[in-house]
Amino acid sequence: MRIGIVGYGSVGKALHRLIYERAWEFKNKYGLVLQVVFVCDRSGCFYKDNGINPPETLNVKDAGKPLSSIFKVEPVLETIKKGLVDVAVECTPANFINAEPAFTHIMEALKSGSNVITTNKGPMALYMPTILEEAESRGLVVLYSGTVGGGTPFIYFADNALKGNRIISFRGILNGTSNFVLSKVINEGSSIEDAISEAKRLGIAEADPTLDLNGTDSAAKLVILLNHVFEDKYTLKDIEISGIEKGIPKVDFNHTVKLIASSTPRPRVSLEVISKDDLLNIDGTYNAVEFTVEELGSVYLIGKGAGGRETAGAVMRDLVELKNRLQIQYFRKSYSRML
Repeated sequence: MRIGIVGYGSVGKALHRLIYERAWEFKNKYGLVLQVVFVCDRSGCFYKDNGINPPETLNVKDAGKPLSSIFKVEPVLETIKKGLVDVAVECTPANFINAEPAFTHIMEALKSGSNVITTNKGPMALYMPTILEEAESRGLVVLYSGTVGGGTPFIYFADNALKGNRIISFRGILNGTSNFVLSKVINEGSSIEDAISEAKRLGIAEADPTLDLNGTDSAAKLVILLNHVFEDKYTLKDIEISGIEKGIPKVDFNHTVKLIASSTPRPRVSLEVISKDDLLNIDGTYNAVEFTVEELGSVYLIGKGAGGRETAGAVMRDLVELKNRLQIQYFRKSYSRML
């Protein structure tokens, strides 16, 4: 399987390493031969037809240099439009205003005949119905498990662990940065400012954590889960959003405050006072989702919500899923020709 990595930051670099480290395992366990043939950063794309050995490009990036400082590169869209890969992995930073440049990367990859795996929440939060319709019209696959929960498989949990059951609703903590800040404030009496500073120092928060703290990041993940679980057509504008910026409610010893994303009664992200006995009372950077299932009642999944290697692990999971789906498509076409 020929792979192109668009976005060569923490996730893209971790993915390149994982593909190299686990090549033998993937070949023997899943019948997948993985080969990265291009990587792209903001300076352009470096393409090598027989595959890129990770140290070639990782050493350049780890030294803080752009790919163009060492390699001959070409514009990102020019490379994508050539249709050089079986799957383009889009892992550039999220943009919740217009989802660019990731939205164009994804659409052009599909038009060129490449399947897509993305960890970028922006395009899926703003244009998920459009992207999936484009892929379906071309007989291609778009996978995105890394957009929600990082390496924790919330999407595959809903698909596989709960297969055959009816999910009625869900609620959860979908942002590790805001959860860390709330944990410090409620449990340790820290100020919001000090908690944010510590999160930045530990590498938990971005230099500007506004989208984490005001609920936008959680809302984007809520949109993706809503569309995936209920096969709906929500976008970010359909979500009622509020976050930590308006202040944190005071609570007694038996309660705490969490930034909760809920599917019902109306999709929303907001601070909620919950009992300390609530299973969503998790601290630190962990994410958690409670699925209310018709046959089972409440079912919970808890795990790490972010991190370059964790999110790259989600892409590896998607690569196996992609192989399985392409095999099914192949057998269906072969069967149809026999009829």
